[in-house]
Amino acid sequence: MTDPAGPIRNHLCDGPPRVPIHRGFSDSSADLYAAADLVVLPSSWEGWGLPVLEAAAAGKPIAAGPYPVLSEIRELGVTVFDPSDIASIRALLDDPDALRAMAARNVTAASARSTATLPAVLSDLIGGARALMRTRRPEEPCAVAAATTRTDTTDVDVQLRRSS
Repeated sequence: MTDPAGPIRNHLCDGPPRVPIHRGFSDSSADLYAAADLVVLPSSWEGWGLPVLEAAAAGKPIAAGPYPVLSEIRELGVTVFDPSDIASIRALLDDPDALRAMAARNVTAASARSTATLPAVLSDLIGGARALMRTRRPEEPCAVAAATTRTDTTDVDVQLRRSS
């Protein structure tokens, strides 16, 4: 397996030490995103890719190694570059107007999937599940689902059971 971030890392590290590369842990990811000119996620496999959405919400250009969920993230409207496409990344970084336009698109796309929208999304899912449960015959088995989540503004506690 090749390292998807290899071309970018090699390009950055081959020259003089002019580009700080953060490795490790930070208590403030928002500060790291704010300071970044480019966010690189070199993983070839992610469950969802939260760092990609966080970088998009921060309005940063993103280069991410090929993993299946990226197609879903791109469908949301988030622009994600192939890490080996250095020419496109460089062109974006050298074009302030294109960079601002991409940042605006990424922020808009990411905000549609923020924790602020989670209660409404869950409510829609619950409504659909309840409607489905009403269409079942009493003799059919019914799964029990429970979910609890906490967002910054709302607690959502849901339990769906088949009433007898």
